[in-house]
Amino acid sequence: MFEYTTGTISEKAITIAGIPCCVFTPKGVHSSPQSKLPTIFYYHGWSSNKNKQRFIGSVLATFGFQTILPDAIHHGEREAFDDYSTAGYGHFIPTIMQNLREFQPLKEYALNELSADENRIAVSGHSMGGFTAAGIFTHNPELKTAVIFNGAFAWQNAINENEKRYHTAHIELSSTEKKADPANNLDKLQNRPIFLLHGEKDSLVPFEVQKAFYETAQARYSDKNAIRFMPVARMDHYISVQMLNEAIIWLSQKL
Repeated sequence: MFEYTTGTISEKAITIAGIPCCVFTPKGVHSSPQSKLPTIFYYHGWSSNKNKQRFIGSVLATFGFQTILPDAIHHGEREAFDDYSTAGYGHFIPTIMQNLREFQPLKEYALNELSADENRIAVSGHSMGGFTAAGIFTHNPELKTAVIFNGAFAWQNAINENEKRYHTAHIELSSTEKKADPANNLDKLQNRPIFLLHGEKDSLVPFEVQKAFYETAQARYSDKNAIRFMPVARMDHYISVQMLNEAIIWLSQKL
């Protein structure tokens, strides 16, 4: 196990149920056995890995949030593809589905071994990690909030829109994947805190699809402040300092 400590946070690389992870923890919070930590599971995007998200992990931990960064299958230390452009879009949703299946052992470890507060757990991610975080949040009602960067709650709609954009072969979700698609589970999301941040010029995950989901979901919310959509002008498929800052403010209020 690798571990590194600065003046404000500690970082360690561990393996949880066969899943390599980076864990960032605010320093000094384990002063007593009763110390429990607000904890964020942050998921990377397609062709990325946990190590490329260490900056975000360290920033979130600096603001008091324990942050766990898992490697998805076929990424990082888990039999990564040599070329993601040729690996095939057919691996995209199956990778997300495996992330969903692997969340429970990650959460249980965090609760039992990392002093995570069971009442203050959030999920977040960028791009494919945003798809993942949306799915995990939808099907785990105990989670406090979700923060999604340039991702999609409407999986099939996002795939369909990209097929129109780039004239790629059609991919239809399987029956199991359709049941998991958050857009088909709006009843599980009503009035639960969700923050969607999306670049208006996103060239990989369609901005319009996430906006349409927000409008549909918000109409079902009695508490309109529980769901927020932040369009970012001139932004492509990236996370800006402004987006990260707004996410931290949201997490400070909701988590």
